[in-house]
Amino acid sequence: MNQTPIPLLDETSSCDCGAALLEGQALCSKCLRRERWQRKNTAHQRRTRRRNENRRPPRNPRKEA
Repeated sequence: MNQTPIPLLDETSSCDCGAALLEGQALCSKCLRRERWQRKNTAHQRRTRRRNENRRPPRNPRKEA
């Protein structure tokens, strides 16, 4: 019977998406960019929502409910 050694699992850390990480990294560059975009996009949506709520057309009275 041929006994070949079982290769050990690679102990390099990996990102949630499966990309290999360098030592000291928590996320790969793709996931870092995605997280940053999501934070910026949420902040942008929050700003535009507030702006739309506070603005009214010029020279028109506010509609009272």
